[in-house]
Amino acid sequence: MVELTDSQIDQEIGKIVRRWVSTFYVLLIAEKMPDTRNTKSPSKQLLEIAKIGLEKAIETDETTATNWLNEQLEALSID
Repeated sequence: MVELTDSQIDQEIGKIVRRWVSTFYVLLIAEKMPDTRNTKSPSKQLLEIAKIGLEKAIETDETTATNWLNEQLEALSID
């Protein structure tokens, strides 16, 4: 059995949280994307919004990031 130091445990927890947050935002944006078969998708804008949203979630908190994300999507008329 391998024993981990507190620092190693903190690093592993950080990795798990970052993966969870990034998955959350990808799913949230995918849910809000329009049907791309009939419209042009603003994919570059959405990717940038997702990236910044993830950074905000890591740096601040999930609620702040979610509110910001919803504002950005509303500005693009994506409900």
